[in-house]
Amino acid sequence: MSPSQISSKDDVIFKTKQLGMAMANYYRGCPNYRRCYVVQPVKNVQSGGAEGAIKDVIGVPIRLESITVKSGQVIDSLKFTYTATDGKTRTRGPWGGQGGYPGNNEIYLGPREYVREVSGTIGEYEGQIVVRSLKFVTSNNCTYGPYGDQMNENVTPFYSFGKVVGFHGRSGEQKQLGMAMANYYHGRPNYHGCYVAQPTKNVQFGGAQGAIKDVIGVPIRLESITIKSGQVIDSLQFTYTAADGRTRTRGPWGGQGGYPGSHEICLGPREYVMEVSGTIGEYEGQIVVRSLMFVTSNNCTYGPYGDQMNQNVTPFRSFGGKVVGFHGRCGEYLNSIGTYTL
Repeated sequence: MSPSQISSKDDVIFKTKQLGMAMANYYRGCPNYRRCYVVQPVKNVQSGGAEGAIKDVIGVPIRLESITVKSGQVIDSLKFTYTATDGKTRTRGPWGGQGGYPGNNEIYLGPREYVREVSGTIGEYEGQIVVRSLKFVTSNNCTYGPYGDQMNENVTPFYSFGKVVGFHGRSGEQKQLGMAMANYYHGRPNYHGCYVAQPTKNVQFGGAQGAIKDVIGVPIRLESITIKSGQVIDSLQFTYTAADGRTRTRGPWGGQGGYPGSHEICLGPREYVMEVSGTIGEYEGQIVVRSLMFVTSNNCTYGPYGDQMNQNVTPFRSFGGKVVGFHGRCGEYLNSIGTYTL
């Protein structure tokens, strides 16, 4: 938006923010992230005053897990938990003071749920510009709040839209001081004009037969895996959340064979697959995936599925990073498998 396009109402809101501009930074990941390029989420302008200590996230946030707000006549403190690109879950805050009504306002997001709107008001309190009220709306159309004081007329409203993955701002330690705040957004270029961390597409293990299979969009979180197996891995199906906020299912990749029933792995809200291993070998004249095993961040092991007894196989192991999706080849069986990691 150019200066000439800013309306008078926008101009008032912009003046209250008093800080920088939204931006997106590219950086090269650490060596243990396979020297991939990761795109920093957009750090949007803050809404609020210039007082208080600067507060920010640690690492690169990719998913918001929970929010805790304490409030009275203002927003007294903000605390939140998020998952970063290194797979670690971190908590920041409480940012603010010890005031507010008894108890906390806690928001726990579901496995596929995210905050899509943050709104509130900014105003003066005890001689400082603070956040007077806050409201959150999620992708499940759940509204939390408003928290704080919505009755005061001498306030400036603010609205922020997108897929929120974290916060930054300013806060003090005095009672009922509140804090300035803003959001980190996560999205594709056509999704609110923001950018998403690009996962690494790792090498496939297996044969060269079968049709090429891949994800749609940019995967950012793996939700579930379904395996059918017998003497080999007959098929693979998985569900993931993409950068545009949509939940997608790919597969089954493979045939209709295998023992009756499926092996289903449903990941918890903060759980992710951190290791995929198995074996590759010949079966009916093709090189296929003979067995698979998954290990999650909760130290849960699923499998091995398929045939681990055959000696004429080649083992493989993929680890380091957070698995967010798969790619491979398949025909009547799963011929090869590779991972996407953050």
